[in-house]
Amino acid sequence: MEFRMTRDFTKRVEPAWISPFRKYAPVALILLIGALLTQTIIIPLFNREGVSWNLLTWTGVVTTYSALAALGAYLFFLIRDMNKVERNATEDITALFKANEQLSTILRCIGDAVITTGEEGNIILMNEAAEYLTGWTQQACEGRQLEEIFHLLNQATREPLSNPFPQLLQKGHHPVVDEHAILTARDGTEREVSFSATPLLDVDRWLVGVVMVFRDDSALRHAQRQRESLIGELSATNEKLRFEVAKSEQARRAALNLMQDAQRAQNALRESEEQLRRINEQLRESNNALEEYAHVASHDLQEPLRKIESFAHLFMEDYGPKVDVQGRKYIDIMVDAARRMRRLIKDVLALAEAGASERPFASVPLDRVVNTARDNLSERIKERPVEIVANPLPIVNGDETQLTRLFQNLIGNALKFNDKRTPRVEIRAVEQASGWKIFFEDNGIGMHPAEVGKIFAPFKRLHGRNRYEGTGIGLAVCRKIIHRHGGSIGVDSNPGQGSTFWLVIPRQESKEPGEETTHEGQERDKHEQNNS
Repeated sequence: MEFRMTRDFTKRVEPAWISPFRKYAPVALILLIGALLTQTIIIPLFNREGVSWNLLTWTGVVTTYSALAALGAYLFFLIRDMNKVERNATEDITALFKANEQLSTILRCIGDAVITTGEEGNIILMNEAAEYLTGWTQQACEGRQLEEIFHLLNQATREPLSNPFPQLLQKGHHPVVDEHAILTARDGTEREVSFSATPLLDVDRWLVGVVMVFRDDSALRHAQRQRESLIGELSATNEKLRFEVAKSEQARRAALNLMQDAQRAQNALRESEEQLRRINEQLRESNNALEEYAHVASHDLQEPLRKIESFAHLFMEDYGPKVDVQGRKYIDIMVDAARRMRRLIKDVLALAEAGASERPFASVPLDRVVNTARDNLSERIKERPVEIVANPLPIVNGDETQLTRLFQNLIGNALKFNDKRTPRVEIRAVEQASGWKIFFEDNGIGMHPAEVGKIFAPFKRLHGRNRYEGTGIGLAVCRKIIHRHGGSIGVDSNPGQGSTFWLVIPRQESKEPGEETTHEGQERDKHEQNNS
């Protein structure tokens, strides 16, 4: 959508009769000047000579006041039109600013990388995709020349390619469309890209800048090379088959069958690629819907529940003595249901966030994770004696906020599903070739081995709500978190003999050096645990 400020604002507000008025206003001004000269010079001159000019005098007076009235009306409409022009200019400027904000939002959200230069080739704007591919930030490259950050190599010869800006000048403002090259980022990373360069022209068709649009085609080029390799292999196979066909009819039939199989395989490959594309599109739509639901759950759904609880408490404070036992019971049931609903919404939101989180991984000491989880469960631990034994644990690569929630859920389950006077949980780690296996052993009530495979499904409960509170989502959140870390989770248990939950965290290289913690997420977990 294009927003342009009009050059002649008065065209939108000027009535049709104003134009003739503007045309003849100078004539009225000339008549005014003539009348004034007549009044001040000619009439006094004749009066001194004893000549009576009453008719001329009155004519001059009438002409003078008529011209003054016309001039006053002209000035009135001129000032009114100027005010309207000023208002229209303000509205157009506001629309221009809104359009600029919309354009900035679009540039941030589109998947292609975009760089905009001025008329001298200096960088004016680049979006986040361009920052990622070039390795430069908007702040670092602002004002620099395009060739300083946009280094292109010929794919075949690896010779440096020239800046597209002079090419646009030589081609007379014709765009450079769908060129392919190798882009060298600031850190030396090379990517195969396709790019286009389009001139920015003002209203007079003068070049005022260039818009560069490019995308990472590395995966596509790799797939094309694989396809060409397969085609080459098929061609070589076909040549061999042609030679064999000349020997016997049976060989010809075999070759024909093989070619048909290859064609079917190629068709199946294309169908698989199309199906994968549709699945990815459905996955993106599902993620968008999930994010939208999370937003609704965190804002729109919880607010009515908070009001129900608040008004129920106010009702009991104001009218409590007037309510009988049955009425109190009904109100308690209503408040309890509202609390359970809020708890369910929070757990569903946690389940959605567990799979949609995009926080980067970092080095995470699991000893610190255990301490944070213990602090978050402090209110529950105060209810009865609890023994939590944590043996020395390793440092792993992951999302500390999610790992804290994972440990907190497993420790919390061990304390909740426990009928002993002193619940006990022991946490230990065993190093394996592929990573670390963490065990959570408790002395709780245990479960039947046939039910082990069901407990990680959302909303699955093995016990009634009257006996053990909860929503049945905690272990589903644990499974999503460990799957995001590339690991697995399971449990070994028997009724009355406790349970041993285990999880495998693979050994990976940290994506970013140093330790990265997210204390805000930990504080949120602790707050939610205390509220529940």
